[in-house]
Amino acid sequence: MLLIFDLDGTAIDSTHRQNTLPDGSLNLAKWKENNTPEKIALDTLLPLGEQWSGGLNKKIAIITARVLGEADYKFLADNNLRYDFIYSRKAGDITPDAALKKLALYKLASDMGKSMKWLQSFAVMYDDNLSVLKMASKLKLLNVDATLYNQSQLLKKA
Repeated sequence: MLLIFDLDGTAIDSTHRQNTLPDGSLNLAKWKENNTPEKIALDTLLPLGEQWSGGLNKKIAIITARVLGEADYKFLADNNLRYDFIYSRKAGDITPDAALKKLALYKLASDMGKSMKWLQSFAVMYDDNLSVLKMASKLKLLNVDATLYNQSQLLKKA
């Protein structure tokens, strides 16, 4: 079994660093401005991240649309978010998230020496981006809407 996690909005709550434009889309300039080691250290774990941090006896891949830096890797280590494979956006890459993650899924399968058919049978992808979830469904990859999952876990605690 392979679990594939997105980070922001899926396992990690980084909303304190996010700003949106009037149309509701992410203000990328503000995101980059708030992408400092000090602010990354203030991120917290969502319920899915807490479960992951508690230890999952599965292979784990991270596929994120964020550009990862040293502070991000430190956050992952400090919060016991272990992984076997990690794929992220390269600086300057403006590929839409779904297309970026689709390429990462094919790279992941190749890096594992597996096929997409294997991923369809043995992987689950967790993401909060509806376009990414739609792409995963088109690839016949089992996927979970992390927003709904996290909300359900929070309701259980309440």
